[in-house]
Amino acid sequence: MKKTLFVGLLAAAIMAISFTGCNNNVDPGTAPTIHGVIILTQLDYENTYYWNDALPLAQTNLSLSGNYRLSIKMEDPDKDIVEVAICKNSSFDDYWHWTGLSWDDVAFWGGVSLNFSTMTTAQKESFKMDNGTFYVKIIDSKGNESNIKSVSGITVQ
Repeated sequence: MKKTLFVGLLAAAIMAISFTGCNNNVDPGTAPTIHGVIILTQLDYENTYYWNDALPLAQTNLSLSGNYRLSIKMEDPDKDIVEVAICKNSSFDDYWHWTGLSWDDVAFWGGVSLNFSTMTTAQKESFKMDNGTFYVKIIDSKGNESNIKSVSGITVQ
């Protein structure tokens, strides 16, 4: 009788533990933050080290045969930004993006290549705008999305 009672209590304890599960303490991380976005020529990007020095070099009139850098001043305490996305509307229902990114700093500015000369004719057509606005967000490895930053007054011809 004691043996049966013990086995029954043991089975009940195992079932209780399996049904309640355990908390894996998954770290949701911290969402990255965008502090500023500008477009620079490739040459200006390569020759400028400080964000404040880059600001006066920002380009707003872009050529569809040009090679630029989408430059972003950003912050991410987790240092796990993996994607940059840009879109012509803030809903990001149809967007361009760069994936597989990796930066080692918490607060910094960096860029991704915006090379129109490598795009197809259809891609170039969809990117054209006259004094328009596009939106930028960054995403980390845990899926956390940054604030959305708008960039206005952009012409792409």
